[in-house]
Amino acid sequence: MMKTSLFSRVTDRLFGAEIARRVLLAVRALDDSHDRQVGHGESDRDRRAYKREEILMLALEAWRENPLARRIVGLTSDYVVGGGIGLESDHPGTNKFLRGWWENRLNRMAVRCFDWCDELTRSGELFPVLSTDAAGMSYLRAIPASDITEIEHVENDIEQETRYWQGLEISGDRKSWNGYDVTLDAPNEAGFFPTVMLHYAINRPVGSVRGESDLAPLLKWLTRYSAWLEDRV
Repeated sequence: MMKTSLFSRVTDRLFGAEIARRVLLAVRALDDSHDRQVGHGESDRDRRAYKREEILMLALEAWRENPLARRIVGLTSDYVVGGGIGLESDHPGTNKFLRGWWENRLNRMAVRCFDWCDELTRSGELFPVLSTDAAGMSYLRAIPASDITEIEHVENDIEQETRYWQGLEISGDRKSWNGYDVTLDAPNEAGFFPTVMLHYAINRPVGSVRGESDLAPLLKWLTRYSAWLEDRV
């Protein structure tokens, strides 16, 4: 007891001021509203970036390795997409364009619908990129949710998203897309439509920017079930 007390007094005399300073800095960081932000443009109701990346990685791994996770995702897509999705219009010219776009070899939307529904279930988000060539044909590609590191939106409404960033600024390899804005949907001076990104999210709490994976609450139990099966074997 005497040794502990003596050690405490010596430590406090030699390092007390520095310890107190560092504790104060740590407390300030926890209390700082900016440090609680997940990332630029995200809200306090979103998961922290590192946690979201971890869940997305685990969800993809579970889908690849765990038959139960694969079946859950597959059943969801079977229920949502069903026998397939199609587009049609009463206007002959519009209907011809829609069929050409839907069946275009670079779009293959009949197949892509299932792939994207799977992705929406795994990630809770979908980030399609829409580009248009000189002839007016549009093409769709999707960027993995784990690659989108920042979402910008108008100051007074988080649901009006304006720009999406891929990659980290510190890495020096960053890319961005403008969000789709119907009021700006027109050809530029060169006659081309600019490439834009859209964002669809599920399981998004009110006041959040990012969506949540359907598999997120199940990951722990899927792991435990797999471990239980291995132990039984």
